[in-house]
Amino acid sequence: MANISDVLADSTISRALILERIKNGMSRSVANQYQKIIDDIVKTIKSTDSEITIRNMNKIIKELKSKVETDLPIYQDLNDLGIQEATWAATSINTAVGVDIVSRIAPTSVIEKIVNTSLMEGATIKSWYQSLDASMQVDLDRAVKLGVSIGETTPEIAKRVQDKLLISKSQANTITRTAVSTVSSKARDATWEDNNEIFKAWEWLAVLDGRVRKEHAQRDSGLWEFVTHKGLNDIGKKFDFRRTPYGWNCRCMLLPVLKSGLELGIYGTRASMDGQISSKINFEEWFLKKDKAFQEEYLGKGRFELFQKGKITFNDLVNQQGKELSLSELKLKYS
Repeated sequence: MANISDVLADSTISRALILERIKNGMSRSVANQYQKIIDDIVKTIKSTDSEITIRNMNKIIKELKSKVETDLPIYQDLNDLGIQEATWAATSINTAVGVDIVSRIAPTSVIEKIVNTSLMEGATIKSWYQSLDASMQVDLDRAVKLGVSIGETTPEIAKRVQDKLLISKSQANTITRTAVSTVSSKARDATWEDNNEIFKAWEWLAVLDGRVRKEHAQRDSGLWEFVTHKGLNDIGKKFDFRRTPYGWNCRCMLLPVLKSGLELGIYGTRASMDGQISSKINFEEWFLKKDKAFQEEYLGKGRFELFQKGKITFNDLVNQQGKELSLSELKLKYS
């Protein structure tokens, strides 16, 4: 009979891969909105009736800055995602155990608070987008003034502005991907913590592929007491407890460790409750052991065929160019 923790680890990693596809879709959507702003700015510069000079540049810059106003629908998307993740946190445990031991799911009010107040590297999600917009305006101002000061033509200034602002598009992608990780992680944790009486510890699962950061890999399999966060094994005692995501684009996960069947008074479950932590997990080995239907469904037919032919490696599989997934698809197919 399978170790219940291995079953939960398998389910959590599968969910993490699915969320990578959600990140792909949401980050592409946000990046496209920033691209539209950049295109509009560049088009406006090129359509200027006369050359941009010291005499008229401030007026033109003011007009261009007014275009840097993003009205992102991502906040509602993040709310919807958080609700789905909070629900999945309950169903994943109950399905694996075969008994509905997770009875409380984080309410909508908690999810809204997570979206509005959660910090990513010291600032809220909304603050990061606002800072990005402000930074774009500064970069725009400097790029135009620099171009004028060195005597560039209007098309040259337009190219300079475009190159500079494309950096912001890349930053928007990173902010969005980390926002998805933050909301999904905290939503799951909120449900699990609301049922803290059935858990004994947190276990750190690192995505052990070629792109994992050293400090993340070192935490792999670390254990911390569920409520007090006191380190329970050598790794847990070496490193302080920390929530995921741990920095930009982090893909690590925290997995709750259930109390034993004896402690919970549960008998005759579908999987063994004896194992306290999951077996050592290597992400690549885990993925390669999944059946072809799962791999093809995750990657998409084209990338799956390239993978089978050896044209792309495992490290190419979980990058930002993978198959996208919408929130509605997530709800219908995986919740």
